[in-house]
Order: sequence, then C-alpha cells, then structure tokens
Amino acid sequence: MAPRSSCPGEDSDSSPGLSKPPAHGKINCIENGFSTPGRLLGLVPSRRSPGLLLESTGGSLLASVEVRWPGRIPAGRVSNEIVHEVDTYTTFARIAGAQVPQDRPIDGMDQTDFLLGKSDKSNREGFPVFVADRLEAVKWRNWKVVFYDEQRDWWTPPLKLGEPKVFDLITDPKEEYPATGMRNTWSATPALKIVVEFEKSLKQYPPIPPGTPDPYSPPKSGR
Repeated sequence: MAPRSSCPGEDSDSSPGLSKPPAHGKINCIENGFSTPGRLLGLVPSRRSPGLLLESTGGSLLASVEVRWPGRIPAGRVSNEIVHEVDTYTTFARIAGAQVPQDRPIDGMDQTDFLLGKSDKSNREGFPVFVADRLEAVKWRNWKVVFYDEQRDWWTPPLKLGEPKVFDLITDPKEEYPATGMRNTWSATPALKIVVEFEKSLKQYPPIPPGTPDPYSPPKSGR
C-alpha cells in the first residue's frame, strides 16, 4: 500500500435512493503520530524515527482522511494526492459559500474540485516542513528531501546534515534508506523550488510578530 500524504482525499460511500444530497458531509481524520515505551527506548528497528509529534519524519506528516458526502462526493474513490491541513480553510470556505480574506496571503489552496471528484489532481504537489523555526524537510509528490536527522527521543536536538538525504516515500515510507544520489538528484529541483517560493512569500509578506494584538490588520503595503 502506498503511503498516504498529508492529507489525501479518500471518498467513501454514498447512500442509494437519496432524492437530494444532504446539506452537509462528514470528514474523518486519523491520528498521525504515535509513541510507545519501546519507541522512546530506541527499540524500534528503524534508523529514522517512524513518526512522533514535534518531528519531521514521515509518520508525523502522513494521515489518512475519509470524506463522505452522499450525492456530492463520488463513492469508492481513493487517491494518494497531497492535501495539506491548511487547505481545509480555503476549501471549506468555498463549499460554505464564504469568501477568504483578500487583504492578506492565505497559505491554503482550494481543493474543492478535487474533493468533489471534478479533478483527479490536487492543487498541491508539496509543502515545506518546519519544526519550530527550522526548515527540516520539503515534500514533493512521493519524494522527500531531508535537511536534518531526527534523534531517537524528544529531547535530543536534530542533527543538521552536511548533505541532504532524499527518500522515496512509496518504496521507503519509514525513511530508512536514502535514495542513491546520482540517480535521484533530479527530485531536488522541484522540491527546492517549493522552498524558494515560500521564502519569496516571506519577504513579501513577513510573518506576524509574536504578541501582535488580535484582530490583526495587515499593513497596507503588504500587497
């Protein structure tokens, strides 16, 4: 089974005989991180962490999602496309008939057509992975470029790599075996393009400083 991406759209099931679609649907998300005594003691047979909270390994990023909306979302459709959690804001706003703010940048992408089965492709191919203020990795399609090595506990800081590692998450979902550099260096180009575009957006729209009063009003020069 191919690893799910954060978050994929999985559509299940419709009820026959409905005269019209119900006014609302249902979304189920699973927990994406785990912790066991053996994991914390380093007994899990994996060179990289299989995924805890507050880290960037695959298990803490991937989560399956089931979406059910009889009459609106086709039943039985399964997809491994990438949908990020920030996309839910933009997508649900459109479905509800609301407008997202136009006076500030919105990270979320509208995934309405993808969820409703009007498109087989997500509007998102990847995303940067931050832990605290560190860019620890970037995911593009089924590839992941990693800049830090996670340690086997919550307390040891991650080790910054001298050379990034590249993982194919379909063949290596636990991120144990970095792909051969000579054969797969091509994947770094589209992955790093995501990082470049994100850094450009930070220059145009600087992060909101901690302690900024709420409600927040963006500066006029931000657009």
